[in-house]
Amino acid sequence: MEAAFAEGQEEGRAGLAAHESESGRCPCGRPHPPSPLQVRFCGCGARGEGARGADGLTARERFEHATVAGWPMCRVPDRLGGATLETALAMPGAERGRGEAVRCARALLSRLDAGERPGAGLCLLGPTGTGKSGVLAGLTHALRDRGHPVVWTTYASLVDAVRAKYGHGSEASTVIVSLGRVPILVIDELGDPFRERGHEQESEDRRRILHDVLAARHAALLPTLLSANYGSLAEMGDQFDPRVSSRVTEMCVVVTVGGRDLRATPTI
Repeated sequence: MEAAFAEGQEEGRAGLAAHESESGRCPCGRPHPPSPLQVRFCGCGARGEGARGADGLTARERFEHATVAGWPMCRVPDRLGGATLETALAMPGAERGRGEAVRCARALLSRLDAGERPGAGLCLLGPTGTGKSGVLAGLTHALRDRGHPVVWTTYASLVDAVRAKYGHGSEASTVIVSLGRVPILVIDELGDPFRERGHEQESEDRRRILHDVLAARHAALLPTLLSANYGSLAEMGDQFDPRVSSRVTEMCVVVTVGGRDLRATPTI
């Protein structure tokens, strides 16, 4: 794995120049669709990730796949396939926390590029449609372009991946261990804040899965990137458990992103 990681870093750095382009445009030169949250690549395949082997994967991708062997990794959503930190900052309402989120993302990227431990991950809170996932997607692409392995998942997919291994011996715990060890983990759409307050918000099993992953990463000082549609960590603690929000407080810089819903009505 270490050899694949080193090779992936070199490929990522070599491909970075090819990937850098005018904000809002694909590396092939074609403009992205106008919706601020629909920043896609045009389908030309230009990503600057380096040469692919016989298996169709780059060295960085092989490292990521090996880290979470046995369960399907979630990709960054296609609608955010072309997101960058620049496009995240250019969206309206950056003065309502997204500018601070991008600043923190760039600081984390800089520390990792220098070979240092960033010291903390990043947790973005706030209403739906305010660009939280766009910031995390832009950071994920920037990290991967530089050869840093990143696993992107959603909270629901994480839970499903573990539960799918129930009844297969120790395989469920193997998924948790793998997620606890991956160099950088993104958990998008954490929790369900739309459930009625005062009712049981999560099953004990789902709480345990999330807590075990976060606890393992906290102990290993590995950066975790989160987004959640809560107004505060207290609301997160109401749904999950105070232990979960306490872990997030200690392991992440927490930024609340506000503003109006930026999602646009699609056109044919």
